[in-house]
Amino acid sequence: MKIFVLVRGGIDTGESISLSNGELDIEKLMFITNPFDEFAIEAALQLKEKFGGEVTAISVGNKHAEQALRNAIAMGVDHAILVQRDDYFWLGAQATAKHLADVLKDREPDLILAGTISTDMQRGAVPAYLSRLLELPFVPSIVGLEISDSKAIVTREEDWGQTRYEVKLPAVLGCDKGLNQPRLPSFRGVMKAKRAKIEIVTPETLYESETHVTGLEMATRSRKKLVFDDFDEFYNALKEGGVL
Repeated sequence: MKIFVLVRGGIDTGESISLSNGELDIEKLMFITNPFDEFAIEAALQLKEKFGGEVTAISVGNKHAEQALRNAIAMGVDHAILVQRDDYFWLGAQATAKHLADVLKDREPDLILAGTISTDMQRGAVPAYLSRLLELPFVPSIVGLEISDSKAIVTREEDWGQTRYEVKLPAVLGCDKGLNQPRLPSFRGVMKAKRAKIEIVTPETLYESETHVTGLEMATRSRKKLVFDDFDEFYNALKEGGVL
């Protein structure tokens, strides 16, 4: 199988965000591999171990994306592709997907895996856009995956429970927590990742983001403590506050 995994170098969720003059200095922040992408990497590696083939990680970005790609190699991925864009952090999901589609459309993937969402941007839209651009079926939030006779049988988390789908390959699948337990990089894998050559792709077309950030400001919270003597008073306060 020829499997591609989308990875993102995103802000560590443990970082404390601060703004200066309405701007975010991302260079001062710690970046990590998007945790949901590690579920996709692990799924790809398990399929490779079962069916053979190769796994390639691909990312749009700069040095932060390269770091995520090297982590994927340390976990066991065979190859890595970096679509070079220094302004990737504020690049919209649609433009990101277009860059990925330009690279993947001629590489004949059997399966494309991705994290169901990025923990820093909270969009989860890139795999959906990519599936549309490549005209491939897409299933998000999968927590179960089996491959049989050129089909993927996936289990998806729904609001009412779990549902199983049968999808013809090639397809794009969004991997969610519960699908597997991502392996830790081995020492040999880490050393290999340091020496690994990453394929750098310079986009022929610099797609523009569908959204533009004009400024940032920290969210403010205000809390007021109220003490009620009886339930009716509490109930009326909820109604006046628009809760009920």
